[in-house]
Parts: sequence; C-alpha cells; structure tokens
Amino acid sequence: MDKITLPTQEQINTILKASVATPVLKAYPAGARVGPTIVIQNLSTVLTDTAVRNAVAALQIQLDRDWQPQWGTTANLLFYTRSQTIPNNYWPLYIQDTSDVSGALGYHTETNTGRPFGRVFAKTAAQYGYSWTVTLSHELLEMIADPFVNLTVFYQTNYKTGRIYAFEVGDPV
Repeated sequence: MDKITLPTQEQINTILKASVATPVLKAYPAGARVGPTIVIQNLSTVLTDTAVRNAVAALQIQLDRDWQPQWGTTANLLFYTRSQTIPNNYWPLYIQDTSDVSGALGYHTETNTGRPFGRVFAKTAAQYGYSWTVTLSHELLEMIADPFVNLTVFYQTNYKTGRIYAFEVGDPV
C-alpha cells in the first residue's frame, strides 16, 4: 500500500494565498452594471405607462443598491411600452392583466430557444389583494438569480439522506 503524504500547513497557506490573490472575475469600474438587460414591458390595461416606468426606476435602485452588493450581479432595466419591440438579446418581463396559470401572480421561465422571460399579472394580483410591484420585484430578482429555472440547493439532513429545494430567492421554504 502506498503511503499518502498530506500537505503541510505552510503548503496549505501558500495555496490559499495564491487562490485569493488570483482574480476569478474581471474587475469592472465602480458603478458598472454587470448582468443582462431586462426590458419590463407594460401590456396591462389596468396600469399606466407612467406607473410602470416609475416602478422600473425604483427597481433599478433596488438592484444597484441592495441586490448587487450581496449577490455580485445586477441588470440594466429598461421600460418599454406596448408598441415597442424587444430585441432578441434582451430578457423580457411582461406586465399583463390576467394570469394564464391558475392562482399565479407571476412567474419566470425560458423560451424553447433558451431566452429567459417573466410575466407579472397586475389585475390578478389586485384581485387577490396584492401589489403588482411586489410581484414584479419578486420575479425580477428570481430571474436574475436563476434565469433558466434549473438551480437547486441540497440540504443534507444526516449522513444518509437530504432534501433538494428549488433555488428560490423570494420564496422561503
């Protein structure tokens, strides 16, 4: 049987120092937005463009001030009216009136071609007594954290078993 030699503490410290000193991510200038461009488009008949435009401005502040320092990414948000066409390289987040999924106030998913998109339902939210802006913020943050809705978290309950949870930043489990 071969003898296994463990590294010394000095060797471990050298490896750790080298890994800390080696940048993993490109450095960006202060204030630079790193992340996707997400277009929030008002397709609702119960909300004015002004109301949605103001919400988009507030959400950009939320991303830059509160989200980015903790999560290391953000997004560039744009507001589009119903008549504007969203470029294919932007992620759409549509505000519509009525949910197409029973009981859903909003959701995010991806197209068959892999383009993330989300939907928020303003009229449905109001019918349930909720604010459409809360749902919009919720779906926006979850879109950024898990754009392809494929991340999970494994919680090991003991050495034999565990549980897998969807990676939801806005839905505590």
